[in-house]
Amino acid sequence: RSQGGSRQIHVAKMPRSRRDRPVALTQTRKKGRGKKDELLDALREAIDQYTHAFVFEYSNMRTTAFKDFRREFTDSRFFLGRNRVMQLALGRSEQEEVAEH
Repeated sequence: RSQGGSRQIHVAKMPRSRRDRPVALTQTRKKGRGKKDELLDALREAIDQYTHAFVFEYSNMRTTAFKDFRREFTDSRFFLGRNRVMQLALGRSEQEEVAEH
């Protein structure tokens, strides 16, 4: 300020930081409970149709090895889902099993 007048100094504000804002990288929506129920029903129906069921783990579904595996078992059906959903469909204990063994 100068002595003679009341001069105000305007301080420019810095723009807000955009670092803290979450950015959605996808446009997909969650599948929700309905999709899980459909998987449960489909698994339980397939138990009656097939004599064997195998559970396996894979690291990358899109690899050529998995594609070859699917091509080799064309008469089979693959269900991809979370372990908890699969446990619900097949039964968590011997008393809850949908089919024997």
